[in-house]
Amino acid sequence: MQFKGFAVAVIVDGQKLKEHNVTIVKSKQETSCWIASEAEKRFVIEFTREDGNRSATHAVSLSLDGRSSCGQILHPNVARTYIKGDQVDGFHILPLLFGKLLLTDEDEYIHQGGTDELGEIRLRVKKATVTRRDIGSKKLWRVPALDKVHERLHKGSTHYIRYGEREAVEKRHCYGDPKFARGPWINFVFRYRPIDVLMAQGIAPPETPAQVSTLAPAEGNTIRSGDDTRAAQQSRASPERRPDSPQARSVPSPLQARTEASVRRATEDITIKSDDRSNGQPQCVSQAPQAGAAVHPSTSAPTDVVTIKSEDSLAQPSNKAAGKRKADDRQRQERQSRLARLENMLREIQVEVTQLRSEDAEEEDVKPSKRIKTEPGCSQPKKSSSKAKAPEVIDLT
Repeated sequence: MQFKGFAVAVIVDGQKLKEHNVTIVKSKQETSCWIASEAEKRFVIEFTREDGNRSATHAVSLSLDGRSSCGQILHPNVARTYIKGDQVDGFHILPLLFGKLLLTDEDEYIHQGGTDELGEIRLRVKKATVTRRDIGSKKLWRVPALDKVHERLHKGSTHYIRYGEREAVEKRHCYGDPKFARGPWINFVFRYRPIDVLMAQGIAPPETPAQVSTLAPAEGNTIRSGDDTRAAQQSRASPERRPDSPQARSVPSPLQARTEASVRRATEDITIKSDDRSNGQPQCVSQAPQAGAAVHPSTSAPTDVVTIKSEDSLAQPSNKAAGKRKADDRQRQERQSRLARLENMLREIQVEVTQLRSEDAEEEDVKPSKRIKTEPGCSQPKKSSSKAKAPEVIDLT
C-alpha cells in the first residue's frame, strides 16, 4: 500500500502478498487492505520512504492484533527498512508468524479483552526526535499473544500472529523517549484472513486453474485450452497412456473421464494430427467435406487422429453451458458470502445480548433493598390502628 509518500508491504517467502480492497480514508489519514494469511508461515514487513520523506527522522509504531510491538526508526537518508520480528534484547529477536487460532466456548474467555483488533497488522508513522540508548542484554517487556479466543469473539478469523523461536541478530539499539512532531499519525492497516474466508466473503476473487494451450491453431480456426486440448495431447501419447487403452481404463481418474467425454463429443470438422514437416508438433487442419459427400468419423479419421468440434459448431452449446456454470458458481459464491455475513451478524448479536444480560445482572445486585421507615427511638415500625378508640363513659348518677 502507498500513502503520503510511504509504502508498506507484507512479504511471505520472498513475495509481497496481494492486497485486496485497498481503501483510503483521508479524514483518518488511514489506508487499509485485506491480505491472505497461511498458518505457520513467517512474514516480514517492508517499509519504504519516497525521496521527499528521507530528509527527516520517522518513528514507525507497530501493533499486532492490538498488541504493541517493537517498531522501527528511520534516520535521514534511509530509504527502506524491514521489520522481521519483535526485539527480545539487543542481540535477539522473535520472528513473526501466522498461527492457527484456538477457539473455545469456556465462559472465562467471553469477556476477554484485546479482541477488537484481532486479525489486524497496524503501522503508524510520524516525524520524531529520538535518543539512542544501548540496551545490551536487557530483556524487553512485551504483551503476550492471544492464542485462545472465545468462539463468539474471533470475528471470522481463525489465524493470529505468534512469535517463532528466538534468533540471533546483529547488535541493535533501542530508542526511548521519542518526541513526536505535531500533526496526525499516518496509518496503514492490513487485515488478514485465510484465503477461503476472503473468497467466501467476496473480498478475493475465486481461484481459477491456469488454462494454457500448447496447440498452434491454423488460420481461421481457434482451439480453446481445456479438456479438448488435453484430449488431443493424450491421444498422441503412448498406447498404454491413451484414455481409450485398456491400461488407462483399468485405473480411471477424473482427468481420464473428462478426456473420454471430450473424445466422445468430437466430430470430423477439425482434425488434429501430426505432420512430418512440423517436427512432430500438432497442427490444426480444417477439412471441409465436398458437396454431396457424406463423411463419417469412423471412416474419414485415421486411428491416430482425434477429432474435435470447430468453434462455430461449438459456439452456441458451449457458450450456454459455460454461462450456466458461471451463473451457478456466482450464485454459490453469493450464498456463501451472505451466509458468512449472517453468521458474523449473529455472533455480534449474541455478544451484545450476553453483554446486556451481564449488565442487567450487575444492576440487580447493586439496587438497595427497600426499608421501612421507623420513628426515632423505636425499634419497630409504627403501626397504624385500624380501629377507632372507644370514647370514655362517665357515670353522673
